[in-house]
Amino acid sequence: MTGVTPEPPDSSLGSRPPSYDAIVLAGAGSRRLSGQDKAEVLVGGRRLIDRTLEAVSGADRTVVVGPQRPVTCAVEWASESPPGGGPAAALMAGIRCVSSELVAIVAVDLPLLDAPLVSRLVGELARDTGAAARPEGVILCDASGRDQPLAGAYLGPRLRAVLERYEALAGVSLKEVLGPLRLKRVTETDATFDCDTWADVEAAEAKISRER
Repeated sequence: MTGVTPEPPDSSLGSRPPSYDAIVLAGAGSRRLSGQDKAEVLVGGRRLIDRTLEAVSGADRTVVVGPQRPVTCAVEWASESPPGGGPAAALMAGIRCVSSELVAIVAVDLPLLDAPLVSRLVGELARDTGAAARPEGVILCDASGRDQPLAGAYLGPRLRAVLERYEALAGVSLKEVLGPLRLKRVTETDATFDCDTWADVEAAEAKISRER
């Protein structure tokens, strides 16, 4: 994936981000979580989906791609085709429902990602509007440089364009799909921590407990 060198946080950004829409990828059962619905898994006493929706609470419009669950805020629901087709197919289902120039993309299994950080990613992308080589996305990476493309802000029209290059996206690698985008990286190790296994859930709970 192409991009620029990771850089430290910019404290000069305002606290209020520009207008944006959000897409939450919240597929159903996870094999490595004993088939349990990942969105319903409790971390620190709260469902992952509730934590994720709080992280994108600044969005004008939020689309959740996955099975409908009870939630306490206003969201729209969408389904990838076919169900279980993978994150690229889910992104396509979500991008068809939003219209903002700026779109936050967040996976449901990132319990340490919070609203201030999502706002910052959106703000970084908006701030570079006049740059000669404007980033087309701002994503998180960890200290080792591992990208977390499902924790980022993207230019909606450009993201739609790279997705629409494919007739079908089921099973297509997300890295391949996003490869043409010019990405800027923000290093935030904790926020990139995803819960794929029960050991990950325990580790996330331990991190949250230490921060209380």
